[in-house]
Amino acid sequence: MLKWTEIASAIVAKLRDIPGLVAAMGGDPSVISAYRDRWPSQSWLHAALVELKAPYILVVWRRTGPGSFAGHGGRQHEFSIIIRPPEDVPGAADAADISDLIVDGVPAGGGGNKLLDETIHSGCYPMRDPTFERQTLMVSFEASVDYLEGRLVLDEIGNQ
Repeated sequence: MLKWTEIASAIVAKLRDIPGLVAAMGGDPSVISAYRDRWPSQSWLHAALVELKAPYILVVWRRTGPGSFAGHGGRQHEFSIIIRPPEDVPGAADAADISDLIVDGVPAGGGGNKLLDETIHSGCYPMRDPTFERQTLMVSFEASVDYLEGRLVLDEIGNQ
């Protein structure tokens, strides 16, 4: 079984390799990173989401379980792609632009395919078509944080 931390790192690397996505996020590839639990002192995703400053993309592991993609017995890994788009100013990319780039953007170092059809990790099939939805995180009765969450699923190739 593959380690989800390795797959998360591969997702981050592929996202950082999409020139249009990096440009849409202000030109700084470091605003695309993976959330890492740091037990016991720093494993509170809620706090990490509240503290995210726009623009930012955070890759978060959600679950790993049995899979049966294409009749193979590998594991299935699900990740959230948390998106805080740039501030709403004329000419800036919005959440729809960024979600489109995550699916249809072409990594510079890839095979010339859009990310949906690229191999993200050598031990996995290309990602399934992700879903995106608006999320609101309540901080207090007076404050909340809105963000876009994409769900990305990768299936291992057989038993690795």
